[in-house]
Amino acid sequence: MAAKDDNAGPALLVIAIVMVVLCVLSTSLRCWIRYTRKFLGPDDYTIAAATLLAIGRVTIQCISVPYGNGRHRQFLDEADYRQINFLTWLTQLFLFPLLCLLKLSVCLLVLRIKNTKALRYSLWTVMAGLLLATLLPEVVLLAECNPVSAYWNSQPERCWNPKVRIYSIYFQTAMSVLTDIICTLLPIAVVWDLTLSLRDKVAVCGLMSLGVISTTFALVRASSLGLNATDLSWTYCWAAIWGDIEFGTGILGANLALSRTYFEYFAKGLRTLTNPSKGHDAGYDQEYDLSGYNNRAIYVGPISQQPKLDVEVRRGSYARSDESQAPLDPGISRKVEIQVSRADRQHSEI
Repeated sequence: MAAKDDNAGPALLVIAIVMVVLCVLSTSLRCWIRYTRKFLGPDDYTIAAATLLAIGRVTIQCISVPYGNGRHRQFLDEADYRQINFLTWLTQLFLFPLLCLLKLSVCLLVLRIKNTKALRYSLWTVMAGLLLATLLPEVVLLAECNPVSAYWNSQPERCWNPKVRIYSIYFQTAMSVLTDIICTLLPIAVVWDLTLSLRDKVAVCGLMSLGVISTTFALVRASSLGLNATDLSWTYCWAAIWGDIEFGTGILGANLALSRTYFEYFAKGLRTLTNPSKGHDAGYDQEYDLSGYNNRAIYVGPISQQPKLDVEVRRGSYARSDESQAPLDPGISRKVEIQVSRADRQHSEI
């Protein structure tokens, strides 16, 4: 029995708010920049969904602290303890899909950088395992008590052994750690691809670091649970703290892996403001489709200054007017449209 009324609630409150604010700011920046560049993709949608779940989880935690979440059970009245258990149960329902969406976003981002057949099969297998590992603790949380309210009303006779729930969380954590290790090792093959740009390699290295950090906090979160089911207001508060740090650093790390893209975006905007004539490469205008993978480089300068590129020139008209030697009026330059051809355009913009 606890000797004094320790309270981890304030620590939970501060950490949860800091983590969710960082997640919201970094995810908003990522989605805004990609939207303006017309390059939103599945990895952005999944991490945005994870951030929304993080907001819901932290909101519930903020509500639970005034009831005594983070204190030992012996210092709480029965009504407050039941309310804490109910709110903690809800936060767990948010946590596992949140972590799953985060890791799915990382896998989808890697596939946007390099989408080879072997890597695609490997990551889709990882994603399938993540979905199954997430589904198990969710099913246990919903099915372990009959009715469900018996969980927070302290009616153990109506519930399964608490070890079932805790072991299902251990299994989810083990799968999470395994996928973190896989997602940490797989990008090594991507980094050694000499065709990748420096920006893509920076993103991949950031994802590798993210896997190590996420694995560490996942292990700490699981070890903080233990098998004690009699003082949940204290035990699960510490598990919640480590869980918040896990998803917070995960979302922030996944967003910061694209920091080079943010820098280039703002640097280009600054150049445009200070010198509008240098807003884009001289003589060229880039046109991207909605996927961001295909683009056209349209040369709009004088024909005599057109650089030599390894490109496919679109077939001219039947009249061969593009070969005409007739002089142009002063101030008029000929416009030639060319189609840039590259072996792999999937990592052209990250």
